[in-house]
Amino acid sequence: MTTKSILVAAVPYSPNLGDGLLARCVDHAINVIDDGRTTVDFIDLAGRTEFAPTATTSEGRGRLLTTLGSLPRPIGDAVGGTGAYVTTARKFRHEATASALAMNRPLIIGGGHLLSDEYLNFPAKVALLGRHASGRPAIALGVGADANPSRAARYLFARAFNQLDLRMVVARDEVTADVVRSITPDVEILVAPDLGVLSSRLFASPATAPLFASPASPAFDVGFSVASPASSHYHVGNHANPSVQLDWWCTLLGSIAEDRRVLLFSNGSPEDEAFKQQIADRISGSGIEVAATPQSFEDLLALLTASERLVAQRLHAILPATVAGIPTLAVDPNPKVRAVMATAGLKLHDASTSTSTDLATIEGVPAADAPRIESAVDRCLSAVQAGLEALNR
Repeated sequence: MTTKSILVAAVPYSPNLGDGLLARCVDHAINVIDDGRTTVDFIDLAGRTEFAPTATTSEGRGRLLTTLGSLPRPIGDAVGGTGAYVTTARKFRHEATASALAMNRPLIIGGGHLLSDEYLNFPAKVALLGRHASGRPAIALGVGADANPSRAARYLFARAFNQLDLRMVVARDEVTADVVRSITPDVEILVAPDLGVLSSRLFASPATAPLFASPASPAFDVGFSVASPASSHYHVGNHANPSVQLDWWCTLLGSIAEDRRVLLFSNGSPEDEAFKQQIADRISGSGIEVAATPQSFEDLLALLTASERLVAQRLHAILPATVAGIPTLAVDPNPKVRAVMATAGLKLHDASTSTSTDLATIEGVPAADAPRIESAVDRCLSAVQAGLEALNR
């Protein structure tokens, strides 16, 4: 049996475990499509070589996001982009990363919101990747983009794509497809459901199923997956007042915990964990179970399926829970979340932190239709297969 090798560039070691989940979904899809004949290796666009516990990175990252957010946009972009490029260039010299990049093999970029240009973080990292992998066959898989990238971001992405032999982009929504066309008009583009829909297949895997709570017999009535106001602003420009968000979550959790079993957790990012702890400190003694920081994508999926219902803010809490059959209420869903769910053909049920929400609203959310979930999975796998065929031709 002939074995092939592919290098995937994403952020698999991010403390936001939604990114690690996407990496696992990429690996799963390739193995399903190629019947295990392809070896998949990952490099982290941030230069990480392993998962770092949240406690070692939380304060510094939180301060950085706050500082960049307080600067005028051009200055924040210049500082953020330069810092990302210099720091990642140094980390790319790490033996494991340098060795992976030195091997001349096809490249997959994605998935995730990697065509974001906030503070030029990802444009700088993708530009650096283009320099190291110049001339290689490449596809971008399951990627998302900001709706209106800056001129600097467009330049850096275009330079990277021109350096690579970019053969296809699989975009997770039409906004991303339009942005890609404006950056590199000649590349083939497909629009398909986000790779996160494939997490539904991970629950059926004999290797992982025992790790997860069964949705048929969950330990909690309602799970609350929170995201910090800082991360919401950084990733998608959500400008909600932090104190309003904190008050909203505390009021809702406090009222529901009076007669329901409640679980409080996050996707694991430092700023989200800090916000989770703020909520826990405000409503201590209320009988709410506060989960430990998840350390792997398995931990994250276990948390997402530990409750009968879920209230969540991050995309890769909302989407995996939805395709796992968990009735999910999305809090302040931004355009990114709405677009991804629409592409997947999954109905979004939402609430706003600017208005009150109660238990009746949460309990009124239905589970997603199984045929819609299967359709999203099939369309996603078909797009991955098309991408692999483009990569190998």
